[in-house]
Amino acid sequence: MDTLRELPPAPYENVPAEYLMRQKITIMGYPEVANLDDLKALSLDDENVEPFGLVNSYLPLTLYTVAIASGAMLFGYDIGTVGAIVDMSAFVEKFGDNVTTNPKSFHDLTKGVLIGISSLGGCIGGLGTTQLIPALGPRCTIFIAAVCVCLGNMTILLSEVWFQALGGRLIYGLGNGMVCVACPMFISELAPTRTRGLFISILQLQITIGIITGAITMYVSNSVFGDNRNNFFQYGYPLLQGMALSLVACAVIFMVPESPTWLVSQEQDTDNFEKAKSSVARSRKLPFDHPLVEAYVENLASMTKVITAEEEGKDASVRLQSLRRGQPKYLLRVLTGIALSCFQQGTGINYFFFFGTSIFRTVGSDYQSLLALKGPNYL
Repeated sequence: MDTLRELPPAPYENVPAEYLMRQKITIMGYPEVANLDDLKALSLDDENVEPFGLVNSYLPLTLYTVAIASGAMLFGYDIGTVGAIVDMSAFVEKFGDNVTTNPKSFHDLTKGVLIGISSLGGCIGGLGTTQLIPALGPRCTIFIAAVCVCLGNMTILLSEVWFQALGGRLIYGLGNGMVCVACPMFISELAPTRTRGLFISILQLQITIGIITGAITMYVSNSVFGDNRNNFFQYGYPLLQGMALSLVACAVIFMVPESPTWLVSQEQDTDNFEKAKSSVARSRKLPFDHPLVEAYVENLASMTKVITAEEEGKDASVRLQSLRRGQPKYLLRVLTGIALSCFQQGTGINYFFFFGTSIFRTVGSDYQSLLALKGPNYL
């Protein structure tokens, strides 16, 4: 294993960022140092190295992660409610487009589009984050996503015909796509490298909490408001609760410090270096003037400049070649991630999430069975 003793004799702060990247040195990962000179003498495989990075307390970082993941909870809440909402008698009575039946109903295509249009919005929203995050930062992007969710629910509440509700579902989907990209990125840029996977797993937990919250909400709504085809609150209550959750997400996201990676990339703001130091210090409960806080941000800024300069100097063909031949195995990692996502959809679980009430209604049960299905998903 490489050691820091193999660093060149020059002062550590003058080591080129490219060299640090090749050595895969994460300064914040080694707490047994008081200054930069000690860092040079520390072996990467020393037994006394604390494996979880330089963090005085994980409590702030955990709370920040939960706040960031509140955006992902909105995504889970949508999964837990939308399939049941479109089957509610009051919703069908107001928006049903098949008037040849008594009572009214949805054509199969209309029902599928109402549910599935949010996936199209998610695709657009996810691609849009490639422009939003560099310009506004992940924190503002998550705020915009929560606003989209709120507006989507509001549009459905105010709709009079089904294609207006379809527009609301599309807007909601935009927010879903944004949070699916921005939330894990934001968490990974705040968390220490060695615990990054642990904190990102909180994101998946929040999605699952959102799913079970949505299922319980639908059960409560059906129990309280019954099967009254003229009761607006039968489907209005879950939508109003979704708006409330999105407003909470809008509020708590600004309690989280901005991503230090994004801050150092905004060179036009001279105060961003200090803001990045504050972000690292707050998230890891360290003094603002701790030597390794400054060293970490300096190294982060150097790496960002090197990467930016390299990317700006490449044309499209060179960047594509970098994806194919880059190390460590960039193309394999990208294709593996895509394949896992595709195969996950192939399991068929989303079919039960979105059309569970229709399936179980054929055997004489609906919301109770839907709750029973989504409960084990949380466990």
